[in-house]
Amino acid sequence: MLYIALVLGVTYLLFLLFMPKASKKSQSRYKTEMDLSEREAFNVYENMAPELKAMSTLISHIIRADGMVYCGELSVVRGFAYEMYEDKDAEALVFASGLDCAYTAMNIQKACSQVNSFFPEYYDRYAICELLFSIVAYDKMISGNEWAVLLGILPHLNIKKHDISYFKYRYANLVNGGKHFNYRQEYSQSSGSKRTVVAKDMSQFYAVLGLEDGATQEEVQNAYRQLAKTYHPDTCQNPALQKILTEKFKEISNAYSQLKAME
Repeated sequence: MLYIALVLGVTYLLFLLFMPKASKKSQSRYKTEMDLSEREAFNVYENMAPELKAMSTLISHIIRADGMVYCGELSVVRGFAYEMYEDKDAEALVFASGLDCAYTAMNIQKACSQVNSFFPEYYDRYAICELLFSIVAYDKMISGNEWAVLLGILPHLNIKKHDISYFKYRYANLVNGGKHFNYRQEYSQSSGSKRTVVAKDMSQFYAVLGLEDGATQEEVQNAYRQLAKTYHPDTCQNPALQKILTEKFKEISNAYSQLKAME
């Protein structure tokens, strides 16, 4: 009996050692509708507040852009939701973001239009865009489809041109492993520009301020004043959005300090 037990134990250990390993993403597949019928899931979505429905639909279009829904993506949504809403609404937002019915309920343009009506302040919509980018970038990879959907959403949320440029600069290196798109090179080599060529590691600071490489000190100062006013955390009372704006404000202040040091 001892011999048999020993053989079985060794066999089991060998099985664990050599069994095929699932990828990180396949292990984290999130099945939100596993315990609900299609009709029950739809009722959950329909009974949500209009603001939550619009937000969940927008998020759903992002997380389903690559055809899958992952725990890591919904974990990012959960962290944001519980800071922004009461527990019941937060869980409803996370749950609905993974539902098929949230994805098919309305198109991106309609969802964005409703989000604009619920969040008329620009800094709120900017913070929501930060959330959308952080959802798809949770694993440091962005698919081509996710990238296309993200860039399509920005104009519908009336995001300013310099912020769109910065989102591209900040996240383009994650798209398809950074192999098919080099926005950083494009950003620093604007056509027709006669500005001074600067060190490569300074490009990020100009990008934060929405400026081209080699912008004058006057342009740097004017851009800083405008952005500091727009993104100051004190302008927002929502804790979740305020947290995002605080990080943005720090980036702006740091970029300004770095570029002022070049005088």
